[in-house]
Amino acid sequence: MAKSKKKKDKVEKVTVKADAKSSKKSAKAELVDARANLALAKSQKRKWLVILIVVLLGAYFALKSGGINFGGIIDKVKGLAP
Repeated sequence: MAKSKKKKDKVEKVTVKADAKSSKKSAKAELVDARANLALAKSQKRKWLVILIVVLLGAYFALKSGGINFGGIIDKVKGLAP
């Protein structure tokens, strides 16, 4: 009887360890997926920020150089800017 109980305890210990190992692997996989999604979201945000900066810089240089003039409206706006 003592041997069968020992054997059952050993089998139970092995299954517990195997379950713990698999849950640890799945948790790591979820963490990697979360980090990948976060990196993707950050890159999308930065892409739109760069596009916005480029558009604003282009508009600024166009206004400063006087390259675009819509009937004097731009001159009035330029007069407001320092």
